[in-house]
This record gives sequence, structure tokens and C-alpha cells, in this order.
Amino acid sequence: MANPAKYKALGMTIPLDLTKALQLLFCISLGILASSLFFMLTPWVVLATAAGALLLVVFLSRPELGLLAIVAIISSIISEGALPLIPIPIGSVHVTDLILLGLFFLVFKKLFIDKEFAFVRTPLDIPLLLFYIAVLISAFNAIMNYHLNFNVVFREFRGVSYYLIYFAVTNLIRDKRQIKFLINGLLAVGTVVGLAMVVQAIVGNSIQILPGRIESAMTWERLYSSTRILPPGQTAVYVAFVLGFCVLAYLGKSLAKSAYFMALVISGMGVLLTYNRSYWASIILTLSIFVLLTSKTTKRRVLAWSVIILILVGVLSFAFLSLGGRPREYFVSLSERFTSLFSGERVISSPSLRWRRVENEYALKQIVKHPLMGIGLANDYRPRIFQESLHNIDWNPLGYIHNGYLWVLISTGIIGFVPFIWFYLLFVIRGLKQWKTVEDDFLRSAVIAFSLSGIGILLMVIVNPMFMQWFSIVIIALMIGLSESIINLNKTAEKELHG
Repeated sequence: MANPAKYKALGMTIPLDLTKALQLLFCISLGILASSLFFMLTPWVVLATAAGALLLVVFLSRPELGLLAIVAIISSIISEGALPLIPIPIGSVHVTDLILLGLFFLVFKKLFIDKEFAFVRTPLDIPLLLFYIAVLISAFNAIMNYHLNFNVVFREFRGVSYYLIYFAVTNLIRDKRQIKFLINGLLAVGTVVGLAMVVQAIVGNSIQILPGRIESAMTWERLYSSTRILPPGQTAVYVAFVLGFCVLAYLGKSLAKSAYFMALVISGMGVLLTYNRSYWASIILTLSIFVLLTSKTTKRRVLAWSVIILILVGVLSFAFLSLGGRPREYFVSLSERFTSLFSGERVISSPSLRWRRVENEYALKQIVKHPLMGIGLANDYRPRIFQESLHNIDWNPLGYIHNGYLWVLISTGIIGFVPFIWFYLLFVIRGLKQWKTVEDDFLRSAVIAFSLSGIGILLMVIVNPMFMQWFSIVIIALMIGLSESIINLNKTAEKELHG
């Protein structure tokens, strides 16, 4: 740094250092660009761009806010079609794409500028990178060999690319404050979605206030006046319910005074309103495993809750039946749907599962023909059946398959499927092994909740393609990243404690 007194004594101007010169040049350039935009675009567009740039700066200074914004935009109550698109020479990008790219830029910036910042290495890095390379090959395969439209392929490629959120979490979310903020943020998103689903249920399906599937509930081909709701935030609601349950079980706070209890109740109502039997079966499985893994004190606490919940369910059931009308329809349709879980052969032979078997047969034929690299992202794996309409829809039914395992395998082949399963199972196994070593009760409950949610997803993916759904991928990548961040934070604390 130059000495100001020396230069003033000689009557010379003070030279600027390189950093200040670059900052001044950036400000001048920004001023010229802003002035030009005011003449080229409408004032509202300029203001929106400026607001977006300001938010991006905030997200880069607080990466946990950026990650939560991605969850809130993609995996909550906002329609994918409502997301603003920013045109680029080879297509367009979403605002969430810019946030994610900004977070990756922040990681690289810290690597080159901050000497104390080191890239966090985890056992999950290599399988995730191998999977992403396979996804790139799959996209290239679809465009070059199968001549699919670039935009169609890029749309599916964009969604799968959000698994890379994992690296943003493990490298930018390193302290307890950030981790707790994101865990509570995930609970908040799930609660908001659950509350919105309750409002939609009250309104009914005549007025759609949520994106996604809003339709009349049905069991055994019988239609009810109650409403089935499957918004983009359905995965967030499921994870929030499991997370809220585990946090309450470990913290042992008074239920009536706990915000986590309200989150549990509201997200639980949201899970019910999906009418999705795979969610219900997974929750029964995950909570059963949780009870087996926990201490005697926690078991007694959960048992006491179960008695209270059963009494409440009994009271509410009587009230709903007595009220009649729509409340009675919700009770009857939910209880009929739930008991159908235990109907055995009748469930297996139901039209929905029969259709899934048809999908699986076509998929397996393609997998046998293209085992190594698959048929590429967004490609058709089956012919048109039963004169099904292919118009006026925002997804491709000929490329959609309910079995998530087969979707990954048919799209990326063995080269993508093996590293993906390696990545996912390693997350579940590490969580189950490490959760008891975490000192903080809240963080410990989060690790086991994420691992159990992951086990539930393994079951659901047989009939629900969560591995390839954009809104589910965001939640999955975030919870896996948070689980690893907690494990790494705990290991760092242990090293510091033991010198």
C-alpha cells in the first residue's frame, strides 16, 4: 500500500491499488449498463432485473438463504410453468439456475481467494460425479443418436442436474447456525405447503389454488367429493413430517408449546391429503424403524404420543361422521384408502398397479436392448397405448414411468444407475452409522430423520419416480447434503476437542 503523506508532500496523486481500481471499474461499468438498460427496456423490467441482481448478491453472502430460496421456488406451492425464464443463446435458464450457478461460483471463488477455505471431500463425491458424467453422456446420446429436440432433453437434464446441490451444501454450509437455519427452513416450507393443501381441501377442486394434480379422491374406482392434492411440495411435506416427528421425539418439549408440533400436525395433514398410499406405507416403515433404534426413554415418549393420537383420531372420526357432508366424505375416503393398504391381492390387481406393470414390461425390454448407456434422457421407451392423448400436456407420457429405479436405468444405463445407487445407499448407511455420535440433540434427530426419509423414498420409488422428479430431487439433494454437513461438523468438533 502506498504512503499517502509521501505522495502529498511531493505534490503527486495517490495511486490506487489493483483491487480498488477493479472495484471502481466495475461500478462505472455497472452504471453504464444500467443507464443503457433504461433506454433499451421498460422501467419495470429494469427494476425487476436490479432486484434480482440484489437478491443474488444476498444469496451469495448468505448461501443458506440461496439454498432455501431454491427449495421454496421449486419444491413448494409455485408452478414450474410460472417460473421466469431468462433467454440465452442455446435456450433459456430459470432464476433458480442462476442461484445455483452463483453458489458454485462462490465455492470456486473461495477456493482461489480464501487460503483457509478447502474443498470438503466426502465419500459420496465420487459416485455423484460419476452419475452426473453418465447424465451428460445420456443427454448427448439422446440428442446425437436419437435426434431428440435439444430443449426437451435440456429440460430433463436441468432437473437431474440439481443433485449437484449436494456439493453446494457440503462446501458452503459448514457451521451449526447455517445447518439449523436450513433444517428449520425445510420444516417451514413443508408446513406452508401442508397449510396450503388444507386450504385447497376446504375450497375443493372446483377452484385450483395450488399447482400440480388437484382431483377428486378415488378408491376402488369409487369417486368421492373430497379432494386429492399432489403439489410440487409433496416431497417437502413428507420429509417435514418425518423430520418434525424425530425432532420432537428427541427434544422432548411440551407438545402444546412446541412450534415443531404444529409443523408435525400440519405436514401430517398434507401427507394425508395426497391420498398417496406409498407415502403412508413409507411413514409407517420409517417411524417403526425409528422406534426400534431409539432409547427406552424415547420409546416411552412415542408410546404416550401414540395413545394421545389414537384418542384424538377417535374423537375427530366421530365428529366428522356426525357432521356429514364434505367432512364425512374426507373421513370415509381417507379411511377407505388407508385400509386398502392391507387388501393384498386386491391392491396388486388394481388398475393403477396393472398399468405400472405394463410400463415396467416396456421399460425392461428397452433396458435389455440398451443395458450399458440406456436410451438417453427424455426419450420414449414405449408406444402410444389405448389412444392416449399426447396433446395439451406439459410432460411426455411415453417417457414417463412410475418406477424411479427403471427410469434411471432406462435413461442412463448401467453406467448411471450403479453410481447413483452407490451414492444414495452410502448416504443412508452413513446416516444410520453416524447419527448416534452427533452431540447436539437437534442435529442428531435431523440425521436420523433424513436417513429414515431416505429409506422411505427407497420404498416409494418403486411406484413413484421421485429420483427423476425435479421438485423431489431438490429435497433429496438438500437432505443428503445436510446429513453429510452435520457428520463433518461433528467430526471437526471431535478433532478440536481431542487436540
